[in-house]
Amino acid sequence: MKNQKLINFPSMAYLESVETFTPGLRVSEVVERYGVPADKVAKLASAENPLGPSPRAVKAIGLALNDLSLYPDWQARSVREAIARHNGVAIKNVIASCGETELMLSIIMAFSEQADEIVFPIPTFPIYEQAALVERRQPVQVPMDQDFTIDPDKLLNAFTKKTRILMLTSPNNPLSTTIEKEKLTYILDHTPSEVLVLLDEAYADYSETGPRTDLAHCYPNLILLRTFSKVYGLAGLRVGYGIAHEAIIRALMKVKPTWNIGNLAAAGAAAALEDKEHYKKTKTLIQTGRDYLVEKLSGFSNVSVVMKPEGNFICLQILDSTISSTDVFEGLLQGGVIIKDCSVSYKGLGNRFIRVDVNVRQKMDHFLSELSRVMG
Repeated sequence: MKNQKLINFPSMAYLESVETFTPGLRVSEVVERYGVPADKVAKLASAENPLGPSPRAVKAIGLALNDLSLYPDWQARSVREAIARHNGVAIKNVIASCGETELMLSIIMAFSEQADEIVFPIPTFPIYEQAALVERRQPVQVPMDQDFTIDPDKLLNAFTKKTRILMLTSPNNPLSTTIEKEKLTYILDHTPSEVLVLLDEAYADYSETGPRTDLAHCYPNLILLRTFSKVYGLAGLRVGYGIAHEAIIRALMKVKPTWNIGNLAAAGAAAALEDKEHYKKTKTLIQTGRDYLVEKLSGFSNVSVVMKPEGNFICLQILDSTISSTDVFEGLLQGGVIIKDCSVSYKGLGNRFIRVDVNVRQKMDHFLSELSRVMG
């Protein structure tokens, strides 16, 4: 057997410097670390659907079990057709993916080359930077203003001749804030036609404005990214999709992994789009729960809600300078509450911010009680 110490692939040194995204902790990790019973843990860190998966999706997956021995349709036509009908677009304008993150990588591969620049405002979803780096592109981070709004001209002025992709997200992760339509259209109007604009709408269903499919018809260099992980409750199935001009979709179909959507995933996702009741129940629960959580948090003198939240989570600024976000994170874990410490993975927030999911009333009350204890 060869000496393992001799393994020294050229790419390994480069990848050592790439920071991987740290997802929310799993319940089992808290049980093991702190001995908190699993049924006493409130997981409020991964923006998951409190109502679970769409019942129609579960039924459809069960009916598709006999197809496990068969290769899926590499074009995923059944789920793309369902997505197209749901969004009022043609199938030629839709691509399906194994979650949004796979599609982000495909977009970078298809529309940029090594050393090209990927521009995005920060703070934002950490995988934008990770995806750019692992594909040997140059991430260009443009800090938001102090009030966490995007300055369109500052963003556009960051473009160079090497800029190939602009990544935006609305609602933002972790801020839960949206980009106003006027500001978004200004950015799109002034972005060069050779720069692809990626608009991540993973949480758009929870916002007041909703998804912005209309913009895809107006801007041929725009691609909208969506996911089944949130409002449809299918995070474990891993299905996402993009809506764009047919030329963009054709290019992405050549780059994506051949069989990236399995038979169960296709069946479940297509059925979830027809489950209007589950969709409505989820939106109502999140929107009413968000209002409840914001109201309760207004009674705390040592934390502040960041702007107006529009996603299924809330970003909080810690006002007490003697307590860091990591202190709060660890303190809440000991009480059986999992949240996100925004000093981990997220750039541009330091150690003053945490993110907490909107969930069922019992879990949010558990969080509020433990936050009061931790903050003293």
